Amino acid sequence: MSLTKLPLTDRVVDAIKADGVGYGWSKPASWFAAILMCKPQTTPFDLAMMEVKGKLERETGYYLSTTRKGLQYTVPCAEDHVNVVLRRKREAPKRLRKSISLGLQTLSNPTANLSPADKAVAEKTVEKATLHLFLITHAERAAAALRKFKPKLLPPSPIQR
Repeated sequence: MSLTKLPLTDRVVDAIKADGVGYGWSKPASWFAAILMCKPQTTPFDLAMMEVKGKLERETGYYLSTTRKGLQYTVPCAEDHVNVVLRRKREAPKRLRKSISLGLQTLSNPTANLSPADKAVAEKTVEKATLHLFLITHAERAAAALRKFKPKLLPPSPIQR
């Protein structure tokens, strides 16, 4: 009798690392399904793979993409990783705007019946999201001004040019 390491998603990430993950690394969905102990293209498999993809990104910096209608998982080339970063950067303000809009609409809806505590939490959340959106949308101008007037306040770039 052998013991199974839980959660299974950790086992998948460990197996990917052990297999020598890198740009161009690829495995069929059945390889992941065997470790996750569920069938590919099912809701439990898809949810587990979402978690695996997130953990792999956080732990290794590799983005795992689905190809061929969910039958194959691949770590794309570095240029594609840069495209993912750019896409996510563009999506962040859009998602924050939607969040702010939903929060404001909920707060102003008379049928929402929020408790005073919930209303306070919602107001604070909308306020923080609004500030976050402002900082994201004005970050480049703020950084340029800091570089010009107070260069020591900005940390050095992690990428040496």
